Amino acid sequence: MSKGRAVVVVVALILALATVWVSTYSRGVQKYTRELPASGGEMIAVVVSKVDIPAMTHLNELIKDGDFKRIQVPETAVVDGAVTSVHQLRDTWNDVAILAGEQVPVTRIVKRS
Repeated sequence: MSKGRAVVVVVALILALATVWVSTYSRGVQKYTRELPASGGEMIAVVVSKVDIPAMTHLNELIKDGDFKRIQVPETAVVDGAVTSVHQLRDTWNDVAILAGEQVPVTRIVKRS
């Protein structure tokens, strides 16, 4: 066998082994993803802002303007202490800025007299 043919045979064997490895790997990935929960768990309703809210804003006006909404998120994506009802925001101010689309945690709101 000539040197050129030997190189071709070795390259062909390497490619064949790589093809088998990729096929086996992709089957394993498909099996793994089938076993994962589709939604990340139970869906939970949380309150998010429709607008950016600067720190120290009285939230009653934003509630009146409809600047909050409830969305459903997988249980695994709910932030600790997420507000679940717009009523929880009545007569409160936010200590820290809240970005549009961000879940509102109770740790960012305060009651003032």
